[in-house]
Amino acid sequence: MVDTLMIVQTRNLDSKGRVAIPPEVRKILKLNAGDSVCFEISRAGALVIRKVEKKEDGK
Repeated sequence: MVDTLMIVQTRNLDSKGRVAIPPEVRKILKLNAGDSVCFEISRAGALVIRKVEKKEDGK
């Protein structure tokens, strides 16, 4: 089971399969333009989005 902080909003996929991350979620995850995210799917089918932290060498 995924530990859920809150359900903020729902979004629809566009015709290319893209979805915008709501501003509230970007704020909680401290996401900014150019940041990388990782998509994980739990055994229960929950999607988990995590911010990929940059290493000190910039990679």
